[in-house]
Amino acid sequence: FFKKKTAYELQRGLVGSEMCIRDSINAEYMGQQFKLMELTEESKEVPLNPLESERLTKVFNFLVRQDIAEKNKELEEELAKIESKYKVEEDIKKDEKGGKKGDRQKKKEKEKAKLKEKIEKITEGDLMKVLEFLDPKIKPKITEVRDMIWEVDEDMDKCVDFSELKKMYQRCSRDKEWLEPRKLFNLIQFLMFLSDETKTDITSEDTLQLLYIRHQSDRKALDDSVKAIFGEGKGKDEKGDEIHLDYNQYLERVNRMALENYKKIKGQKEQTVKGSKSFKGTSTICLLYTSDAADDTPCVDLGGRRFSKKK
Repeated sequence: FFKKKTAYELQRGLVGSEMCIRDSINAEYMGQQFKLMELTEESKEVPLNPLESERLTKVFNFLVRQDIAEKNKELEEELAKIESKYKVEEDIKKDEKGGKKGDRQKKKEKEKAKLKEKIEKITEGDLMKVLEFLDPKIKPKITEVRDMIWEVDEDMDKCVDFSELKKMYQRCSRDKEWLEPRKLFNLIQFLMFLSDETKTDITSEDTLQLLYIRHQSDRKALDDSVKAIFGEGKGKDEKGDEIHLDYNQYLERVNRMALENYKKIKGQKEQTVKGSKSFKGTSTICLLYTSDAADDTPCVDLGGRRFSKKK
């Protein structure tokens, strides 16, 4: 008769009614991924170059001023609501019940301070205004703007402070896997390229300083980036004139570049996995199983069911 097999003798697929689908993963490949994750974490702490820091700060200050009138109007309305919430008559009644008026005063001031901080953050209104400025012909969609903020909004206040913006820039500019969300990054990068706040287009000369800092000694990567954005002429058209790109043209080209690089890296990873010995079955690991039947391997049959072990 056929020899009975335990669940762990099966390499892939379903292993029975009491077991889940087992994912056999290449151990060597997983080790490489964990190493990449560690490098990614380390890269978040790398300080910005002085030029990057200067331009990022300049762009942040430019953005927070875009919708300042609406921010001040909302602030006045919200401050009035807080005052009515903590009016003197209510405080007296609460004091009669044993509450502490001093604590409520501190709480009121804290709420006011939190509202005032919003003026120094990038809001949906700020991004809508700057997108309208970059291309008056196309009205930006509020859903796209919300997506931009959502990508980097770590404290979930529907705004972006400078700390969140800086962390986003560090992650995206040093992301070699092209996996980081880049909607807000692409806008910030375009604004950093602009030599003047009144301009709405960029040239290859505008991009060279920042791109050189990013790629440092990797001349090929620098040339590839300029080529991907401005084409074969590296910033010049067929007549030899300088190419000027508006925001939408820039966005189309960098999105295409990101997709091509992602596919290229993904293909390289797949080739690495297929070429490794462990993928062929010599060394695999199981990430997950749900049944304690698997722990008693001598008493599990081919279907993952327990059977009585004869003594």
